[in-house]
Amino acid sequence: IPGLLVEVVDSVGAGDGFTAGFIAGLLNGRDPGVCARWGTIVASFVLERIGCQTNLPDKETFERRYTEHFGTP
Repeated sequence: IPGLLVEVVDSVGAGDGFTAGFIAGLLNGRDPGVCARWGTIVASFVLERIGCQTNLPDKETFERRYTEHFGTP
């Protein structure tokens, strides 16, 4: 799964963000490849702000970034 090019401000919590996105994908019945893309999207938001939970996306923001990079979620 390709990473996203974002401005990294703080890497703390990026792995947790990836894991949360991956698990959210599983809980929504997605296959592992899509789950990995979900994780990549959530982690990209975490990287952009200081703090591990200060920039988590809402559903609309998540879907917009996902669509920009991977197509329909």
